[in-house]
Amino acid sequence: MKPPSLLINFTLCLSTLLCALFGASLPVSAADTKDMLRIVIAADIRSLNPGVKRDSTTDMVVHHIFEGLVGYKKNLDVAPMLAEKISLSEDKTHYFFTLRQGVKFHNGEEVTAEHVRWNWQRFMDPKTRWRCKPWFDGSTSYSVNLLSVNVVSRYEIRFTIEKPSFTFLHRLANVQCFSAIIHPQSVDEEGRLMQPIGTGPYKLKEWRHGEYVDLERFDDYQASNLPTDGYTGKKQALSKRLRFLIVSDTAVAKSALLAGDIDIYRAPLTLYPELDGLQNIRRDVYPVLNWTTFLLQTNDPLLSDPNIRKAIMHAIDRDGLAKYATLGFGKANSSAVPGKSPYHTAAHNDWYEYNPAKTKKYLAQAKYAGEVIKIQTNRKNPQLYDNAIILHSMLLDAGIMRSLKYLIGPASLITSILGRFRFHPSIIQPEQNPI
Repeated sequence: MKPPSLLINFTLCLSTLLCALFGASLPVSAADTKDMLRIVIAADIRSLNPGVKRDSTTDMVVHHIFEGLVGYKKNLDVAPMLAEKISLSEDKTHYFFTLRQGVKFHNGEEVTAEHVRWNWQRFMDPKTRWRCKPWFDGSTSYSVNLLSVNVVSRYEIRFTIEKPSFTFLHRLANVQCFSAIIHPQSVDEEGRLMQPIGTGPYKLKEWRHGEYVDLERFDDYQASNLPTDGYTGKKQALSKRLRFLIVSDTAVAKSALLAGDIDIYRAPLTLYPELDGLQNIRRDVYPVLNWTTFLLQTNDPLLSDPNIRKAIMHAIDRDGLAKYATLGFGKANSSAVPGKSPYHTAAHNDWYEYNPAKTKKYLAQAKYAGEVIKIQTNRKNPQLYDNAIILHSMLLDAGIMRSLKYLIGPASLITSILGRFRFHPSIIQPEQNPI
């Protein structure tokens, strides 16, 4: 197996059947033997309101229920999803989306351009609290100013932006800010999501909070005729039902997998060697877009000195850390541009070399007197905890005094957001398109 090279955060997927977002890669013979696939998630989903209350677990579930006009391919290019054709005006300020005809919502109604217009009116309404409204309202230096969304015909919709933008389609395809097309009957008179009515291959059957989320196959799903590619192309719901079981304890999930009580488990990499040789378990390791980082607080009196920061950089063996953290599957990435991105180049690999001699040089220039650098971490995320332990050791070897401060999950998140730290391991979800 050729080691993947996307970031240094990898995920192990354990399964007696498959490891895929949808059932496209599951052999039909295997699918026919089961009415339900049981999939472990570590925590409950935050909501079924796409792009509003979300995290990576929520995204995994809702992308089975909803679809957008476009989506990301495996190589992070944008391709049509509910749309079948995209055209651009000569001045590059008008985008025309032609919808696939015959696509149905879960309530049986056909998707039209009017549904798309209604959804974007809802997205841009402050009451919806769509997390990526600032990307489209022109309120920031990095946002696109979306002037209007107009129906051209039953199956054609026009988006008008203030000036040409390279990022517009990528914003529409963004996984975290899912611009899913839902049916108006999904919300009440106040705009609150009451029943998720989407166009995806699965529809909601039951959400039992704290226990599981059940999805059932949408028999009238109209799949794209394009090849399956990332979040785009043909999707096949080969299993009648999906049950996302909430199991927060790794040991419990592992035992359930070995007992045959679950089918798919997105597990920490540490389980990979433990399951070696088990014939009924298929182990797949695949890269994810999360960026595992160490945050330095440059407003700190000690760390505000560039020489101290350079000393720390030269004290960290990034390649060794990446090798340990990913069991050798991954490589360090110095940039927020994902390694699989078509925009990633050799220039993005430049970083400070691991060189203890240079660490001593910069410490001397900073007149470092043994001040303690506190590394904050928590045990909720094993990867971040392990990274903090390794960093702790590397800094000690380089002659930098350090200490570890353990925080519970919420406290760790709050201190990270407020910047109340010196050194803090963190997981960041970079944009798929960094431009």
